[in-house]
Amino acid sequence: PDMESAVITESNENNGEEQIDSLEALIQNPSVVDQGTAVPTLLNDPSSSQLTSSTGKYQCSTCGKKYSFLSSLKNHQVAHREDRQLKCDVEGCSYSCNGPSRLKRHQAVHTEDRLFKCNVEGCGESFKTSGTLKKHQVVHREDRQFKCDFEGCDYTCKRNSDLKSHQAVHTEDRLFKCNVEGCSESFKMSGELKHHQLVHTEDRQFKCDVVGCNYACKRPGNLKEHRLVHAEDKSFKCDVEGCNYACKRPSNLKEHRLVHAEDKSFKCNVAGCNYSCKRLSNLKYHQVAHREDRQFKCNVEGCNYASKRHGDLKKHQAVHTEDRPFKCDAEGCSYAFKRRGDLIKHQAVHTEDR
Repeated sequence: PDMESAVITESNENNGEEQIDSLEALIQNPSVVDQGTAVPTLLNDPSSSQLTSSTGKYQCSTCGKKYSFLSSLKNHQVAHREDRQLKCDVEGCSYSCNGPSRLKRHQAVHTEDRLFKCNVEGCGESFKTSGTLKKHQVVHREDRQFKCDFEGCDYTCKRNSDLKSHQAVHTEDRLFKCNVEGCSESFKMSGELKHHQLVHTEDRQFKCDVVGCNYACKRPGNLKEHRLVHAEDKSFKCDVEGCNYACKRPSNLKEHRLVHAEDKSFKCNVAGCNYSCKRLSNLKYHQVAHREDRQFKCNVEGCNYASKRHGDLKKHQAVHTEDRPFKCDAEGCSYAFKRRGDLIKHQAVHTEDR
């Protein structure tokens, strides 16, 4: 028998699915799949799974992802099946999936145990899964072995997935199209599509467990970010000589380090636009300004507001309500806001983390 096709291990899956971080939210949010919005639609869908001669990798005929091993491809394709035989046994949880490793990953959201600890001196990070720990440990490496081969581009990074994300700035192809009726959004990366598709669901299943906090969100990453507002320690410190910056979040430290950098390697490719920046996210945000369509429309009767960004629409809609659901949890503070961003800005007055 073909042992490679018969034995599908979790390690194969971890090796094959390089973008597990971008998939995590969808894996843990089955309601999106049930609505038919989680499976990406390729504009140029390959007709069959095949070993591509140019890369030596197997390609999924449904979403276009490529793998080095046939077993990894078969393990991945389970995610596209309609039947979900494995169900989470936690009371009140309706999650179901096709693979035991996916169920195991999901169940980590129901526990606070972080058994996998980073062993780098001075790093206090710990994680619920070994895969997340491995991804984190890359930040401690000095070598940036992944280099962009685009002519004139000096970009280097520590992760192959980061390189793939970067290379998207060199192409106009948007192969990943949202299949929600009425939505014309398309993206260069499958992870971007999956992140976008969550705007089409109202389910906020990730809830803060701090007593008195009513925060809930659609993505586990947002919940993890939010929880830091309840923490006091600032374990992430800038290593630039003479800089005393310290913060609660590794993402904030990464963002801060850019103030010490001079290069602006991300450049807008629209004719006549000289915009350049240090961050890929800033470039993506800027490029939306060049689009003509304003597909995000306010649904309040009599309001003609429309915007290019979903985030701008959400900010606008707050003007139609008196609700102030975002409340400051600092002792003695009664401030409340319509927008989460306004709350975050306000909370800076209660902390030295700037």
